[in-house]
Amino acid sequence: MVAEHGARFKYPDQPWTNEVMMPNDWKEPIQQIMQVYVRRCAHSFIEEKEFSIVWHYRNASLEQGKLRAAELLGELNDYAYKRHLQVSMGNKIVEVKTNGADKGIAIKKILNNNDFDFILAVGDDYTDEDMFKALLEVKNSYTIKVGNEASYARYNLFTPQMVISLLENMNYINEKPVPQENLWVSK
Repeated sequence: MVAEHGARFKYPDQPWTNEVMMPNDWKEPIQQIMQVYVRRCAHSFIEEKEFSIVWHYRNASLEQGKLRAAELLGELNDYAYKRHLQVSMGNKIVEVKTNGADKGIAIKKILNNNDFDFILAVGDDYTDEDMFKALLEVKNSYTIKVGNEASYARYNLFTPQMVISLLENMNYINEKPVPQENLWVSK
């Protein structure tokens, strides 16, 4: 399994390992900057993860959220410059994370150590684009973007319910279950 945008790996029968080693002293200043925008944008909030901090505005007024997100993005980009941090805008979020960890790097690492007959990668977020790009030329890989946005994925399914339907139908086709140790899941 892969988590935190490729920063953490869990191999079968092994404990979680961190693939990115970086001090977290950058988090407090980023959180202070984001806190100003929580106060300026009603119903927004901050989520702290191990390798990133995310400002969410999905519960805020769309117009106010977009305006504050653009302001925050500019301020965070100024701060992150030369600090080995990556600032990204996603679906009603602004995220700051450490450089050197993304889903594309994680996929490449997995592919270097394994040979797969079938790869299915499904995602609905901007962070999944690194994974889709990494799989563009990989034989027997199928990439699906959930939603109708432009993507590096080869296919689109428009709703999570369509993904569930696809997986249920694939289950009927599969004659024998795939052993858990042969599955890789990215969050």
